[in-house]
Formats: sequence, structure tokens, C-alpha cells
Amino acid sequence: MKHRQGLAAALLFCVMCTPVLMGAAAEPEPETQDGETAQVETPPQPALYPIDIVYNEDDTVWHLEKVYQLDASADPSVIPTENFEQEGREYVFLDLLAEDQRETDTKEHTQQITQESSTKDTETVLKNLAPTLEYAGEDGYMGVLTLDTASVKVEASGYGSRNKNVTATRTYPNLADADTSYIPKTVEENGCTMELVDVSWQTAAADEVSGQSVATRYTAVASYAGTKTSRYVKGYVVTADYVGDVSRTTNNSILYTAIFSAMKEQEPEKDNTPYGALIGIPVAALAGGAGTAAGITGWRKYKKKKGIK
Repeated sequence: MKHRQGLAAALLFCVMCTPVLMGAAAEPEPETQDGETAQVETPPQPALYPIDIVYNEDDTVWHLEKVYQLDASADPSVIPTENFEQEGREYVFLDLLAEDQRETDTKEHTQQITQESSTKDTETVLKNLAPTLEYAGEDGYMGVLTLDTASVKVEASGYGSRNKNVTATRTYPNLADADTSYIPKTVEENGCTMELVDVSWQTAAADEVSGQSVATRYTAVASYAGTKTSRYVKGYVVTADYVGDVSRTTNNSILYTAIFSAMKEQEPEKDNTPYGALIGIPVAALAGGAGTAAGITGWRKYKKKKGIK
């Protein structure tokens, strides 16, 4: 008796809710200014096919799972969830489950950079180097690298040369004669070879001969000139290493499983009491309410069996 009262109450609740659900579903169509119903065109969506279909069943329900693989950025609303009929069974949508399949591969990477510098001063060079470097390789790896200050090297990028005229003076005293043969023709100074260009003579000592002063010793003042070539650094080149972890996505998809169920026909209980007539509802509503309740119960059992929360 309690079983019958419970069933009758459940059926009555379904009948009371039916007009509300029908009213919510029957939304008014937009009208034009002339009072005619406007036709709203929806662009066709490309067909989406499952990568796998899984069937299973229990005592009361057939279960059907359609598995779809979508890019992680895709909208799962494109997955068909409408009820459908197959092999004479009416499958009802129950749930849409998602399983993240995204995977990344990470490795350590060193990127060396080279840049020019006008100085070899270490402090200035470090200030001109960025502390981090954005890395995006052709192989798909990406990441942020950090400067390894211990790897920084500064070397000359090239040399130039410049010429400078230089002169020197040498004094040679106490010479026996004012003869240039006593004077060196070249001299070396600071790595530069200079040649003799002029000599001036001075009397260092003299004797009195016949009332005249005759020089007996001489001092030579020699002038030398030359060209000094020097090298200079045109500029510097800086090399530095940036080190860090980079990663790439090897799988960027999500698996979606759309779960449907269809009720198995149950043999009617041997009961002569017309409950549908007693509460004033059609037999079709009775079957629909019972199917809905059984579908929910079957889904709960299925979730418990599969370990779905």
C-alpha cells in the first residue's frame, strides 16, 4: 500500500510540473513590425564526430558514451547533447565529463647572445645587459632565461692604427772634430726609430794660435725625427649566456565524454488498480514520469559503479 501511495504522489508531482516546463520551453518567437514571425537564421555548425563510442548496460538501463577530443581552447558547447533514437531506443543525455589530456615537456636551455660595446668596463657592460631573455625556439620550446653573470666575456672586436710625428734631441760633447761621422744616424726612443735630420756644432775647447782662438774640441747637438705608429681598439664585443627551463606543449587536448542512457522495458506489475485513472492523468504521462524517475535512478547507480562524483 505504501508503494502505491508513493508512486501516485510521484506521478501527481510530474503532472503538476508538466505545464510549467512546457510554458518555459515554449518561448515566443520574435515578430517583425508587421506582426509576422521573423525567421532567425542560425549558421550551420561543422559536424563533430566522436573518436570512440562505448556501450554498456545494467539490469534496467542501456548506457552509451560518446568520446570527443577537442583542443583545450575549444568551446565544449559544440558537442552534441540532444536526445536521440538508436536501434529503437530513446537515449537521453545525462552528463558531460571532461578529462584534461594536456602535457608539457620541460628541459634546461642555454642561449648565448653577442652584442657590441664601446667599453670593456665590467660594471658598465653588466648594466647594458638585460637581466632576463624571452626564449621562443623553432622547436616549440618557450620560456624565460636568466643572465649568467659568470659567463660574461669582453673581447676587442678589432684594432686600428694611427701615426704620430715624434722628435728627439741628442748632445754629443768633446768631439775631436766637427764631423757628422761622429754622430749616430738613427736613434731609438719608446720603440720608435728616428733618423738624423740636423746637427749644430758648439766649441767645447780652444787654443790660442798666432793670436787667434782655434777650436780644438766640439759639442754636437743632433736633431732626430720619425713617425710613431700606435694601435688602438676600435670596439669591444660582449658574449653572455642566459640559462633557464623552457617547455613546450606536447598534447593540448581535452577528452569530453557525453553520457546518454535508454531505459529497458520492464514487465508491468500484476496490479489491477488503474492508478492513472485514479489521479486523472493520461497513461502517456504515467509512462513519462516513471521513465524519468528510473533514468535518474539508473544514472546514480551508473555513477556509483564508475566512481563518478
